[in-house]
Amino acid sequence: MLLDIFFYLSSLTGVLMSLSWFFQLKRLFRTKSSEDLSILQLSVFLFGNITWLIYGFIVHNFPIIISFFIGSIGVISVLLMAIKLRNKN
Repeated sequence: MLLDIFFYLSSLTGVLMSLSWFFQLKRLFRTKSSEDLSILQLSVFLFGNITWLIYGFIVHNFPIIISFFIGSIGVISVLLMAIKLRNKN
């Protein structure tokens, strides 16, 4: 019972954490500035997300796959927008 609760809670938490990247993307659109973001940090984080995503597929863990798929899309979006804004300036 407790394990089931934590399974669903951790799944929900993973998805919510992954969605947080879209708040950063919204801020980038609003401010039109990416000066305070580290491209290296975003790249390392993306590598980690993709590694976990691959692991999720290997072990057939749906919550890991969904969380890290959404997170990877978010990180890629923020990374591309940050690069675009820097090249614009």
